[in-house]
Amino acid sequence: MRKYQKFYMVFNPHSFHPVERIDAFKSFCLERSLDCEILPDIDPAKIQKGSFWMILDDIHLVSLLLNAKEKSLKVRDDFGVITYDDTPIKRVVSDGVATISVDFYNMGRLVAEQLKNWKSGLKITVPTIFTRRSTL
Repeated sequence: MRKYQKFYMVFNPHSFHPVERIDAFKSFCLERSLDCEILPDIDPAKIQKGSFWMILDDIHLVSLLLNAKEKSLKVRDDFGVITYDDTPIKRVVSDGVATISVDFYNMGRLVAEQLKNWKSGLKITVPTIFTRRSTL
């Protein structure tokens, strides 16, 4: 992570993502003295060598990669990217995009269990999985 000089999170305020992710990102950067910025959309002018991108939506991932390609920037060599929610396509795009994701199978199993055997006030934390791939 130290090879990156500027950290960006693209957070569309009209998305379904929880706003708490902004605070988590800012805290992560603050604890590590990383220069960071929250953007509502991809800003092509900010895509440059040494930048790191936290992307929440696939449409922003595509925009980032297309803009970087126009500038002849190579993911991993020139800039880094990590996305939320692992999907099969993220295993192939750019030789694999690093992801942060919950275990959706486990989450579905826990929801089904709760619906089957209702427990009032139940609070469960579903573990988050980091999958390192070629974009870092």
